[in-house]
Order: sequence, then structure tokens, then C-alpha cells
Amino acid sequence: MKQAIIFLLIFSTYLSAQSVYKEGNLVRIDFREREISLADTFLTWYRRSDEFRSNSLKYVSSVSCGSKNYLISYYYYSDNFITFQNGSGYSLYREDGTASYDIGGVSGSTDLFWPYLCDFPTQLKTRTGVWFLMGMSGNRFVSEDGSVYGFFQHFTWDDAPIFICGEVDSLYMVSYMDEDYYEIEYRLLELDNMPEFDSTNAPKITIYPDNPVHHVAHIDSNFYLIDVAGEMENLSEGHLGIYTKENLQFNLVRIIKDNIEPRFDYRWRYKDDHLYMRGGIYIKQYDFNYADTNFVFQQNVFEAPQGTALSYDWKFAARIDGDSLYVMKTFENDTVNILDISRITAPSRLIIDSPYVYIHQLKKVTDVKENDEAIVSKYSLSSYPNPFNAVTTITYSVPEAEQVEIKIYDVLGREVTTLKNEIEEAGKHQVTWDANNTSSGIYICTMKTERKLMSTKLLLMK
Repeated sequence: MKQAIIFLLIFSTYLSAQSVYKEGNLVRIDFREREISLADTFLTWYRRSDEFRSNSLKYVSSVSCGSKNYLISYYYYSDNFITFQNGSGYSLYREDGTASYDIGGVSGSTDLFWPYLCDFPTQLKTRTGVWFLMGMSGNRFVSEDGSVYGFFQHFTWDDAPIFICGEVDSLYMVSYMDEDYYEIEYRLLELDNMPEFDSTNAPKITIYPDNPVHHVAHIDSNFYLIDVAGEMENLSEGHLGIYTKENLQFNLVRIIKDNIEPRFDYRWRYKDDHLYMRGGIYIKQYDFNYADTNFVFQQNVFEAPQGTALSYDWKFAARIDGDSLYVMKTFENDTVNILDISRITAPSRLIIDSPYVYIHQLKKVTDVKENDEAIVSKYSLSSYPNPFNAVTTITYSVPEAEQVEIKIYDVLGREVTTLKNEIEEAGKHQVTWDANNTSSGIYICTMKTERKLMSTKLLLMK
């Protein structure tokens, strides 16, 4: 009886919980101009949260490719009451709003798939386009003509690259993983003919010690900078080191910085014979000393207080101070422009992609009850129960009528079954997976629509 009363109290609290829904758009500012234009706005961000559920979308990065500009959005959902599901991922949007593409994301625990699940999409520009890299959870290539191609999307692959580490000998060092997820190999590929490339006869390169490689930068004909991750047992034991290359093997010469966290939005750049690293609020410059094969600290080239956004090439920085937007040259620490942004409502997160700065602007705040369906999530995918024994219910929603395909894969990327493949009306839907004839293990449920691809992990325990 006491337990029932406690449950009813909790449930009634849940039903009466207030959710705060915030919505806004992006203001694009050309920092070469003297004044901003509030007419230059596009796309939508939102956030809805309370103590039980949260759902949000914001923009985290921008890049230009050919004549088109793209923005990367980060979405997150969490349900701590009904389905106990959570997940996150990234999508790629054309700035003009004409198209969007899923890059990749994860749901639930990701320990099994580390170290090639990225917590932030890395951008890599090649001579023919731009890669948006999320490791095993998805990679996208955008060509100069605006075509978009997906590789290693959501735990499925057909001899496709996991991650592109950087240029080596005018080729690109690309990581591949075997079917056991733990043995990683590296191949040197020509990627300028994307989306077509053949890795069958590509030369393989090794690294000693054998840690997963994140990024490679060429110092000169003899030395390379390589950022590696730690071992599975201790993820924080990664390092940035100086390596030599003999034939097709990298050998460690010296560790410059150790205890690097395992993340892909790396905090250093090597350009114009200088190593730049973020340390605290500063960007520090180091120069290579050939006598002792080491980098020597030279100066703090830029002070970046909290809230400062850097362009991807680190040439420019921007920050908000009161009603003013400051834009600076990073390596010269000179102010380029100061713009009045007092007309922007509640300006927040910054993105800078020269010559533009994008600012999140608040447009609407609404208080709604959790059981009020006036505001429906655009896309969602979850399952309950999970873990499950034999039968689970897949719950998904779409913002408008469109073709929906729900499939189940095993962790090797093999299709197990198709649960749904038809046009669904806007709103929330459910489908049941009866896995009585399926062996225990981890499975991936994917939802594919005309504009979205999502996944969630399922654990079948018999």
C-alpha cells in the first residue's frame, strides 16, 4: 500500500511537471560590415526540459564548401521516467534550409564501440570537398557541387573508412576496423576522386606504440605530430607526440603532452611551422627545436575567455561582451571589428566561419505541461523495455507524413529484420519486435525517412 501511494505521488508530480520550451533562430552577421542586419536570419533551434525529460537542438559549427554554406546541429534527447532512453547526434544543414542530412549519433552506452565513436564531428577539407567525421557512428562527404555521400553510417559498413587522420605523403591516412571492433589498421588512400575510391590495394601503415590515431600533421620530411588515444582500459592516457616515419611505420620519438582526453575536436593546430595549443584561457605558440627534437614554448598569442568562439582554421575569434560582439585576429591578437548587437534578443552560443558570425537568438519561451502535446518532437526513436527478453516496443515520431523504414541490424551490420516500411502520418507511432527466434546480444534499430536517419541500441537478454 505504501509503495502504491509513493508511486501515485511520483506519477502525479510527473503529470503536473512544467516544461519550459525555448525556441529561436540564427542571426548571421558579416563582421566586415559596420552594422548587423536582423533580416539575415534562418533555421530554428529549440530546447525543452524538466526534471523528467529533455529534448534540444542547437548549432555548433559552420563550414563553406564550393558556393554553399553548411551548419552542423547537435540534437539530444533524454527520458528519465517512461522509456529511460537517451541519445544524441549531429545533422548537417544547408544554410539556405533546402536540405538536411544526418551525420551520425549514438544512443545509450557506447563503451563497446569506443574509440571510434566521436563526441563532436571533425571537419576535414580535402581538395575536392569537406568530410564531416563522426567515426563509427557516421561520416559524410560533401563535394564542391553540393552532393552529399555517407560512409560507415550507423554501425554498418562495406569496407568503408572509419576516420581520416590527415595527410601522409600526399595521400590520406584512413583508419579501418575489423569485425571484432578492436583491431585497427591504417591505409593510405587517394581521396581526391570522391566519392569513388579503391582501398583494396592501398598501402598499409602501422604505428608504434599501437594506439588509435586521431590526427596527423606533417612537420617536415622526417617528423610528424600525431594525436593518439589511450588504451581501452584507460581512455585518458592519450598523448600528442613527435613521430618519425620509416617506410610504412610511425615510431614515437617524444611525447609533448600526455593525458589527452579521447575526443576528436582536437585542441591543437600545426601551421606555418608553429604548433598552437589551447591551454586554459590562452592559445600558446610553440616552435620546433631540431637540436633536441622538441617543441619549445614561445608566447601566448591569444587570450580566449570563456564563451570565445574560434573559427575552424583558428584565424579569427569572436566573443560577446554585454551588447557588443568583438571579432579578433587570433594569431595577431588584434581587434577586427566591434559590432552593436543590442537588438538581438538574448544572444547566446556563437559560431564563427569567416567572414560570418552566427548567433543563437531567442524568439519564444513557452511553459507547457509534460502531457500537453502541443509541442511535438520533430523526430524521435526509442524502445521499451530495453534491455528486454524476447519482445520490445519501438516508439518513433515524425513531424509530417513521409516514408518511414524501421530495421534491426546486428553489431556486424547485418540486417536482421524490417519492422516497418510505409508512409506514416505526422505524430507518434509504435511497432513491436518479437525476437523469440533471435539469439541474445546487442542489436541496432534504425529509423530512416526521406530526411532523417536515427538509431538506438537494443540489448536482448534471454
